[in-house]
Amino acid sequence: YHFDFYAGADAVPVYNNGEFDVLAYKKPTFKVNIATDKPDASIGDKAQINTNAEYYFGGRLVNADYNYSVLTQSYFFDAKDYRDYQFGKGSNYFDCVYWGSCSFGDNLVMTSTGRLDNNGETKLSYDYPKTDDADNTVGEKIYTYTLEITDPDTAKTNSNVASQILHTTDAYVGLKVPYWSLKKDGVKANGVVLG
Repeated sequence: YHFDFYAGADAVPVYNNGEFDVLAYKKPTFKVNIATDKPDASIGDKAQINTNAEYYFGGRLVNADYNYSVLTQSYFFDAKDYRDYQFGKGSNYFDCVYWGSCSFGDNLVMTSTGRLDNNGETKLSYDYPKTDDADNTVGEKIYTYTLEITDPDTAKTNSNVASQILHTTDAYVGLKVPYWSLKKDGVKANGVVLG
């Protein structure tokens, strides 16, 4: 399989492509369900992740081993109705939201293993940190939880993911300034608070 990606009709065009081979494919016999308790979280919250596995032909997959991981990446707040406002600081925000050049800083923060219970379920949780290793306040992040389960009868694996956004503030402040200003006119800025 080969695919091409084009974007940016009016702006600078972006092009990328890729390809992959499928040597063999067998439809999985079970699915992995994973969901967080809410889509967004705040500093100090605890993520509650509910999971289970069930066969497509009915019934739960019980006592199966699983691998669990937590991945973080930078989150750039973007209010669609306020596209001409900047809600983040520095060039990373501007480059990501307006030019599509994002430095997400993917970071695998945790892995563990376990076993589903007799009901084919497991409840996982994750305590969001308040500070990082350098004692700095953690910035906005997307936390992605991945659960990979192995069927004990067939040794086949299947996985699924759920995500939650960690916000470090109750509101986002956006500023709008003109791209060009004359010295004699000064700089006129508008602001908006969303929360």
